[in-house]
Amino acid sequence: MLIALLGSSDDEVAAWIDQIARSQMTTAGFKPLFVVDRDDFTRLRRYGYSFEFVIPYGDWVSLGDPSAWSAYVRDRLCVLQRLYRPATVLAPSGKPPEGHAGRAALDALLSWPASHSGPTAG
Repeated sequence: MLIALLGSSDDEVAAWIDQIARSQMTTAGFKPLFVVDRDDFTRLRRYGYSFEFVIPYGDWVSLGDPSAWSAYVRDRLCVLQRLYRPATVLAPSGKPPEGHAGRAALDALLSWPASHSGPTAG
């Protein structure tokens, strides 16, 4: 599973990492690879997660052509998809869903490849 947390605030990134960790303990059906544009890797390392860092948009703009950032991110994500072949790609915005129903829905999404056996005969 590739989880791209780009353009998210520090609090949102922390909340998603913690939620993914909780979901992973519940389902154990996936191994996440995070793509982040924040340079605080403490929480990712605490959980032992693999991650890739991309240059944040604001830093990119200060170095050169802002229009090239989207192509840079697209190319990085394409390389990661070819290398790791994730079954699921998640690019959330905001904080993870809260409450029992939200967590259950997220758990179902995160365990999709392992839990989905395909259509059933009716």
